[in-house]
Amino acid sequence: MIPTPRTARSSIPSSTALAARLLSLYPVLAELPPALRDGALATQAGVHKLPEGKLLFEQGTPCMGLPLVAHGVTVTATELVVLSPAAFARWTAHEPFHRYVYGSFADRLADMMTLVEAVAFQQLDQRLAAALLGHGATILRTHQSLADELGTVRDVVTRQLTRFERDGWIGMGRERVDILDASALRAQAGGPAAR
Repeated sequence: MIPTPRTARSSIPSSTALAARLLSLYPVLAELPPALRDGALATQAGVHKLPEGKLLFEQGTPCMGLPLVAHGVTVTATELVVLSPAAFARWTAHEPFHRYVYGSFADRLADMMTLVEAVAFQQLDQRLAAALLGHGATILRTHQSLADELGTVRDVVTRQLTRFERDGWIGMGRERVDILDASALRAQAGGPAAR
């Protein structure tokens, strides 16, 4: 669990410097009144430096603020800004930021609905084969990250990958999958009618 914004205030750069960095990543922040934006960054935001693999949040934990990131587990050393709930509420009162945040939520919901549909109507082996295609001959991914993407658990993905490897479709290494027979994976991804 990441600390609340109050625990990291001493590490915050000036609100102007922080705003400049965030504006390049989140252009919508330019549409907030500068006093509102900079005031919240000065007093109600925390900058956190996190090591690789640090769990940022998980299901069921209380929301301690709005982390300005796209995912929940770091894959490299990461720096993030966590906006307090009060500052988030004030920022979302302004239409451009409101549209941006809820548009992001809508995009995530659409992604989740696509995953639910795939889980409901496609076999896991089909979904895994499709997930392996289109990334080149070598995919640098962990079994856990593939499981997360497919909405399943790592052991199930590992069993399917082992089957694909036994069939000669892929080769596996540490956090690596080599595509050996893309046409077999495409046939698998297409389902029974494509085989």
